[in-house]
Amino acid sequence: MRKRTPVIIASLLISILLSSCGTALFSTPTPTATSTHEPTITPLPTATPTATPVPYFISAQTWSGDIQVPILIYHRFGSDDHELTSMWVTQSVFKEQLQKLYDAGFSAISLSSWLDGTFSVPNGRKPIILTIDDGWSADQIYVNDDGTPADYSGICILYQFAKDHPDFQFNVSINVIMGDKQFGDLRYDNWNWAGPNWQKKLADTIAWSMDNGVEVFNHTYTHVDLSQTDPAGVKYQLAKNDEALRYFLELIKRDDLEPKLGNVIAAPQGIMPSTDASMRALRNYIDPEGKPVQAVLG
Repeated sequence: MRKRTPVIIASLLISILLSSCGTALFSTPTPTATSTHEPTITPLPTATPTATPVPYFISAQTWSGDIQVPILIYHRFGSDDHELTSMWVTQSVFKEQLQKLYDAGFSAISLSSWLDGTFSVPNGRKPIILTIDDGWSADQIYVNDDGTPADYSGICILYQFAKDHPDFQFNVSINVIMGDKQFGDLRYDNWNWAGPNWQKKLADTIAWSMDNGVEVFNHTYTHVDLSQTDPAGVKYQLAKNDEALRYFLELIKRDDLEPKLGNVIAAPQGIMPSTDASMRALRNYIDPEGKPVQAVLG
């Protein structure tokens, strides 16, 4: 008969080992104290919503492509018995020309609006620029004592035509020479002669022109040949002309108009300086209000 004592001992040993191991391996951990406060959560900043702009709509005429505009230049305006030349046009012929331009679909725009791109014409019409050279002569613009423009002057004819045809628009510029002539303030035999009050009359005429939208540009002080003028002479001619123009406005206490004067230079007879230095003096000229040259017309 076999003895089982070793097996019993072994079983007891395994039981003891398992009992001791169970106590060590599977004992319940002692609970630790926990906080009763919930963690604080800092909210993320939210972006402030931007209001959606309210759309608005406009109707506008736009231009595209290589846009060009014709520029017509006039000089003097004579009575109907005056000879027609390259420098003179009669009052009747001028009226006929304006009517033909209107019938052809043209409307006058200002030179400055063409330069800065703000010009506009009524729908279906085409822009044109009108200029007058060698101002000031009474046949170009003369203002009566009651403040109305004289009907024999070219600008007045244009002014009245634009009133009768509003879609033609009243826009014109005049290139002025302040140093080589006197203004005719006395009317006699279809001609204006310089009288004792010509300066006051010229000042009133300049102010009326600017108040009514006529643009005034620099044509040098004595209509010099710029190809024969050195840089100092170019600057003198432009600055002296600007100084004289402002003198007449200040004579009648209308210096409020001075900021409206443009810095466009019209070269006499279209002749430009012949040297780089004189050309730089022309292009770099700054007017008394600090405006740089807007354009040089040749």
